[in-house]
Amino acid sequence: FYIYIFFSTLFFLFPLPVTIIIIINGFFFKELGFYISILQIIFGSVFLNLFSKKIKNIFNFKVSKKIKSKLSNLRKISENNFSIFLSRYLLPYFFHNIYYGLTKVKLLKFIIIVILSEIPLIFAFNSIGSSLNRISFDYSASVYTLFKDINFYIPFLIIFIVFALANYLDKKK
Repeated sequence: FYIYIFFSTLFFLFPLPVTIIIIINGFFFKELGFYISILQIIFGSVFLNLFSKKIKNIFNFKVSKKIKSKLSNLRKISENNFSIFLSRYLLPYFFHNIYYGLTKVKLLKFIIIVILSEIPLIFAFNSIGSSLNRISFDYSASVYTLFKDINFYIPFLIIFIVFALANYLDKKK
């Protein structure tokens, strides 16, 4: 158990797709997998955010005034709460954490927004993993049983709504 938690938490520190880990957490640990995934995301987000702030301080880049003014406009847009929330669905997890570590967004604000944006998807992916566990260990259950299970539809509905909303809002910008 501890070896799995250690290595799966390390997975959150690299530019790898973490969705599979969240589903596996749901598969093995059912409801507890949700809390494990939240803690792993918080740890990974804090670590990568602080790591990128540290790198930013070490490498103090000189930027021309023209580029600096364009970057300040981008920062103003990307540092509001809605942009942080929405970009969580549009940018890969790893790069999102690094990018916001390079901005002036306070760590506590960043983590709160990350948690709020991740709860629906973690719940959904964890529920999918838990449903897969049920059909893999219950030999009387089939794939058809999985599609009839409301606990399987609700997560897919959540994922669909979140991505449709993010896509709609991205196009509206």
